[in-house]
Amino acid sequence: MQHFHTLILSLVLWGTSGCSLLSIFNAYQTEGKARLLGLRKPVKVFRDEKGMAYVYGKNLYDVIKGQGYTTAQDRLFQMQLTKTLIRGELAKYFGKRSKPSDIKMRTLGFYRAAKKHASILNEETKQLLQAYADGVNQYIKNVKDEHPFELNLAKLKLDPWTPVDSLAIMYYMGWGSAANLKHEILTQMLVEKLGFTKAMTISPVNVNPDEKSPLSFLPISLQKTKLFTSKEKNTFHQDPLLKSILNDANSLQMGSNNWVVKGDKSLGTKPIVVNDPHLVTKTLPSIFYPIGLITPSLRVVGANVPGIPSILVGRNEYVAAGVTNQYGDAQDIYIETVDPKNPSNYLEGKNSIPFQTIEETLYSKDKESINGFTTEKITIRLTKRGPVISKVLHGIKTDKVLTVRWATLENMRPSLGIDFLLKAKSVDDVRKELDNYTFINLNYVFADTQGNIGWQTTGKLPIRSKGNGMIPLPVTDSKDNWSGWIPYEEMPHSYNPARGWVGTANHKTVTKDYPYYYSNMFAPKNRYQRVSELLDAPGQKTAEEHWQFLRDDLNVTAREVAPILAKALIAKEETKQIGKILSQWNFKETTKATAPSIYHETYRNLVVYIFKDELGEELLSLFLKRSYYWQERLGLMLQQGDSTWFDDTTTPNQKETLIELIQKAGLQTIKDLSQKIGSNPEEWYWGKIHQIEFVNPIRRKGIGKDWLGGGKHPMAGSGDTIYRARFPLDKKGNMVEYSATLRMVVDLNDREKIIAVSPGGTSGRTFTAHFDDQIEAYLSGEKMHWWFSDEKIKQHAKSQLILEP
Repeated sequence: MQHFHTLILSLVLWGTSGCSLLSIFNAYQTEGKARLLGLRKPVKVFRDEKGMAYVYGKNLYDVIKGQGYTTAQDRLFQMQLTKTLIRGELAKYFGKRSKPSDIKMRTLGFYRAAKKHASILNEETKQLLQAYADGVNQYIKNVKDEHPFELNLAKLKLDPWTPVDSLAIMYYMGWGSAANLKHEILTQMLVEKLGFTKAMTISPVNVNPDEKSPLSFLPISLQKTKLFTSKEKNTFHQDPLLKSILNDANSLQMGSNNWVVKGDKSLGTKPIVVNDPHLVTKTLPSIFYPIGLITPSLRVVGANVPGIPSILVGRNEYVAAGVTNQYGDAQDIYIETVDPKNPSNYLEGKNSIPFQTIEETLYSKDKESINGFTTEKITIRLTKRGPVISKVLHGIKTDKVLTVRWATLENMRPSLGIDFLLKAKSVDDVRKELDNYTFINLNYVFADTQGNIGWQTTGKLPIRSKGNGMIPLPVTDSKDNWSGWIPYEEMPHSYNPARGWVGTANHKTVTKDYPYYYSNMFAPKNRYQRVSELLDAPGQKTAEEHWQFLRDDLNVTAREVAPILAKALIAKEETKQIGKILSQWNFKETTKATAPSIYHETYRNLVVYIFKDELGEELLSLFLKRSYYWQERLGLMLQQGDSTWFDDTTTPNQKETLIELIQKAGLQTIKDLSQKIGSNPEEWYWGKIHQIEFVNPIRRKGIGKDWLGGGKHPMAGSGDTIYRARFPLDKKGNMVEYSATLRMVVDLNDREKIIAVSPGGTSGRTFTAHFDDQIEAYLSGEKMHWWFSDEKIKQHAKSQLILEP
């Protein structure tokens, strides 16, 4: 790290000339010829003005080898760091502070799952994964002199890429998509703190805006499950590694918007597909990697996650597709009972069953050790349901034995479905291929050039005969409470709806008459409601208009809540001014508006004042993190105007009202914003406090952070707008963590291009031209493009590299 500080100081002194020198220092070959052993025929790689690669070959597997090679050129450090994270080996390079993450990854066992899955793959899928790995490995082995300098800086050891590595990343993605687990943990914490009846008064309310009577309360079993004794205290901790190295443990937990409209709603005759996956975007480069794959019989342009072959979102000559997280409940927590007569066993009723055990060795970097690291043996225990996660996952600290079961691990297929854009020629083909997408729970929207549109959910969800998926279930006998799987043909889907479009925004998509329990965790209705308003408006929409829809910053939730806040604030002299500003707001969250600053600060302060007295500091922090859990419920409470939650339990001789709490929150807002950005509310511009900061993974804090990263920028929108810019409510400040990791509009009428932009750039190499060159366009709304036709690709080509056998 001392060398790194020296490097930073040198760069600061060199200024622009130093940056230019290091751009060459961290560059890679994009012109001329290079060897890629195993090719049948030469492969050509054109790169455009963004550095985006278009890989041309004579056959599919040559092109996939080329994809592996070019992805390694751009993203090898990102790939290796992700692999190291998922393997549970970060402490080996970054010290003991990373041990909690390593223990978590080894306990959850993504690599164990990947190895098992690799053994049952069909030959076609094996060849696809192996071809990609071969391309990566040729770059690792034969082009060592141009490996990214970040690898040496972090001292990450490179080893050959394997199909298991790709599968492990897919399982890591899948885990993030099955996000109900956090709601189970929070529910149990609330039950323990408040008692069952009180906890249920703030349990999730799930809303499907398309239903005539959309309000549906989650049915909760009256069985009370006690997880902690009254003497135990629950503590909550942050995983320091994932905040200081990568993005966060939820970096691949998708939010997102997507929609598809029929041709008669556009100016052409063919559909338009729109998508912007929402992930942690503050760390460069973007999680998605754009690329084109082209053979005489195939043309696919889109984006994928580095480390995985094929393309997950984008288009081919016949179909286009975009993705969001569906939040299907594919995970359950169980409370196990250790056999008191034999602690190596657990009980299912009267049956005593041995724990399966796995021994692992953790390596932790230690400069004082002779070998440079220390070792520690850990034992991972598993029941028939899954691994023991007590004291491993965030938010749980207990002597009870908890296990987690994940539907994905019980539904491995010989085919993965990730190559659907390499095959599909119709929406029927897409749906058929997505049946194999069992590793992840997603909403796919798609369209074909014949004018058909569709939506299909992926992944497998259990049919529960006992338990409701909301609270940990005690194991009392040997009977399996998962009695089967929701059939694929009965998973939520839609084809050619009369409405002329279909879309998702992580909201509840199933109706009350859906025959199966689906989930208790969905995004609030706000984004989808706004999408509906835009798409149901009269008139045809161009691709450019859809591009602007992705930047829509009208806050539907504020439209409902802000007038309630404004009325209460205006009624008190000290808060009248900010109340009037709120009352005159058009609910658009532009960077130059002042009302969003007042609204969000007051809203957050109000949430704290409503819940802190009964939850306490630690549980409140966890509660604030999980806003999907309570946001719809709180909206109802505010509209009703009365709730037992509004009374402050610390003042037993006084009963507080909602109006008093809003005024108290407003006073705190005035104090907070005056300290942050001055005493004049007319100058409390949203962009002054609501910003996104793009950081480099090699230097997230300290000297050189701003220079190595992409800097801080004002950002419109919030977590409640289509233009997603979500900040954590459990922290002071409004720095954006979740936003679009790409924006994409595919007009199937346009055979030349896709409108698309990424935060950062195509390359993951610090100092290179395409590390952060799309930030300005990402923030301003400028249209950038992924080129689709040969003519446009070659017209915009800035370099050509020939990969020879």
